[in-house]
Amino acid sequence: MRGGIALAGLALVFALALAALAAPALPLGSPTAIAKDHALHGPTVGEPFGMDDLGRSVLSRVVHAYRISLGVAICSVLLALAIGGPLGLVAGYAEGWPDQLIMRPLDVLMAFPAILLAIALMSVFGTGAVLLSVALAIVYTPVMARVARAAVLFQGSDVGLSSSGEAIDALGMLPGVNTAPVAAPDSYTTPDRPIPSTSPGDPR
Repeated sequence: MRGGIALAGLALVFALALAALAAPALPLGSPTAIAKDHALHGPTVGEPFGMDDLGRSVLSRVVHAYRISLGVAICSVLLALAIGGPLGLVAGYAEGWPDQLIMRPLDVLMAFPAILLAIALMSVFGTGAVLLSVALAIVYTPVMARVARAAVLFQGSDVGLSSSGEAIDALGMLPGVNTAPVAAPDSYTTPDRPIPSTSPGDPR
């Protein structure tokens, strides 16, 4: 069931992306042409989304606008990955004070709500598709950095455990070093008298 829903969602996203890329070649009306005679017309076969208050094709405007949305989304993700990925790799590999120096400012950015921070950045630097992409990249850079850092730390822990096992095996190959398990004795002695070992089934 989950696989079918995911596949349907992926097909829908792919269809929207394909329609956005091929928007100029599709038989759609102009997204900017004003026709007062067709203002607020309802859906038809040719215009399934109807017309807006200025007589413009809503379907055409949605498809053309999706091109901008898709471009902003792709550019912001790639930019956030290009900045946050190397920072997270360095922080996870170096650890210590470089880790703190890199991750603590990013944690401060994560403390702010993403949408609020993006609006604040756009109010300072201005609007536009490029500036919006940069603002979203700044917002999601800490997320990319933390994911990359976690992956490095996870791989480092696996390597550490593997190295420990290899070190134990190597010690066993040295002369005079015994790494075999030591069996517990049947009894422990004291200067006065032996103390027999017990097990859960032994009577006392």
